[in-house]
Amino acid sequence: MPFKNVGVVGTTGLAASLIRPLCDHPFNFNVTVFTRPATGAATVAAKRAALPPPAKLVELRDDGLVAAFSGIDALVCPISGFAVEAQLKYIEAAEAAGVKRFIPSEFGMDNDVHPTAMLNAPKVPIRDRLRNSPSLEFTFVYTGLWIDHFLVGPANPYGFDWQNATAHAVPADGDVPVSTIHSRDVAAFVAEMLADEDSSKSRNTKVLLESEKVTWNQIIAYAEEIIGRRFAVSNATVHELVANAGPAGTARWFFAHLKVLVASGQVILAYRDNAKWPAVKPITVRDYLKRDIYSSPALL
Repeated sequence: MPFKNVGVVGTTGLAASLIRPLCDHPFNFNVTVFTRPATGAATVAAKRAALPPPAKLVELRDDGLVAAFSGIDALVCPISGFAVEAQLKYIEAAEAAGVKRFIPSEFGMDNDVHPTAMLNAPKVPIRDRLRNSPSLEFTFVYTGLWIDHFLVGPANPYGFDWQNATAHAVPADGDVPVSTIHSRDVAAFVAEMLADEDSSKSRNTKVLLESEKVTWNQIIAYAEEIIGRRFAVSNATVHELVANAGPAGTARWFFAHLKVLVASGQVILAYRDNAKWPAVKPITVRDYLKRDIYSSPALL
């Protein structure tokens, strides 16, 4: 059976991408968006105004989690990787509230294959807790890198500078493939999954979603093809990436270590489950570059 009443924890990142497809889906989900307590009425009003109808906004407080989650069928929790531990209290509250399905903050590399990777380790207790839940179903969604995050322009933390045609600190030799997908396509897949009459396709299992596997060098070649000129490229070894990562826990540290995982071949999905929900047609990296990066004449 599908999940009619869907809760989404968060209003930024993947959560922001997820809300619109749920609200626009022909299944007519009842969408509740949960957010941390705001600092003022203006902030609450701004968040509420930003939501597409008919989504409603609910502030989450630790002493009111069970009440907040009551009536929710499926809870999607795409929160930041720096805050994944908060999901433990959400799981406990979801169990008490009678939530049926919990989709935790995975949405990256396959953590079942690489559970000890530096960026994955904090998620292990979450997966273990869900696997041992007496009442909650779960789905672990793995997607590789989101192209609209690591290829965002005109310049970005992964070293691509589309305007100046440079690629800095390309991981290793640039020929290691990575799994990629757009966050809007991830959101579309999740909406299809939750609306599916056959919920067993995603019950108590992992789901691997991917547009394509590409290398850093292929991405650069796509860009060169579009703009008609060569990129200036510099490479970085794993040692160099770690040495220049900066303080632990910072954004710079995060992006450097993600590139380390790319260089070591840990951001590759073994297969894809796209065919379970054939209505979603993910955009490719080349088409994304044409449509979203180089759509501005100033970058050509």
